[in-house]
Amino acid sequence: MNAIGHGITAIVLKKAFPEANLGWLLVSTEAVEIAFVGFNIAGIERTEIAVPFKSVMDMHLVHMPWSHSVLAGLCFAALFYAAAIYFTKNPRIGLALALGVFSHTLLDLAVHAPDMALAPLIDGPMLGTGLYGSHPQWAFAAEIFYALFCWWIAQGNWKLFALIVIGNLVSITSYFPNLEGSENLLAENPAIFPYFVLGQIVIFLSLIWLFGRRPRGAKAVPA
Repeated sequence: MNAIGHGITAIVLKKAFPEANLGWLLVSTEAVEIAFVGFNIAGIERTEIAVPFKSVMDMHLVHMPWSHSVLAGLCFAALFYAAAIYFTKNPRIGLALALGVFSHTLLDLAVHAPDMALAPLIDGPMLGTGLYGSHPQWAFAAEIFYALFCWWIAQGNWKLFALIVIGNLVSITSYFPNLEGSENLLAENPAIFPYFVLGQIVIFLSLIWLFGRRPRGAKAVPA
């Protein structure tokens, strides 16, 4: 799932756990992806991009058990929970952050090709619905529907709504093979891929934080 889809989960968690810091909730939803970026840069995990790159069907996450396996997601969630308990002494904040972390794994399972392992170093079934590998258009529809559903649940404002729509439309060429975009730049320069992913995370999480702090209809509090 794209960065907006993951990050928008934090808005729902903020509504359910108002005592949790929105910034840390946003980070929790992309902790798995941040680890993925680091592991790709270090060569621990590997991504291959076919040339020409027409859609996400041509992106092959061939080895990522340390960031995107089910066990890895649970371990990252446990780490965030433990850190929250240590620093805040509040189990609800720990639970909110843990849910944010593991939501990433669950959402990826809903759209990924079968490329997610149960655990590192274990041979077994690879998980994922396969939408990215066979029906990326349906994955695009699912992602924008999920993001808008979260916006509705959290009573997000109209700026956040616009961010969701525009942010998803910006990446539409990655989901529809007949639409040409700039994706071939990644295929021709695969070394920049993890930095591209990191850039998306920083930009979209920052925008969600900026536009998502005030629910729809809320009025600014005078200074």
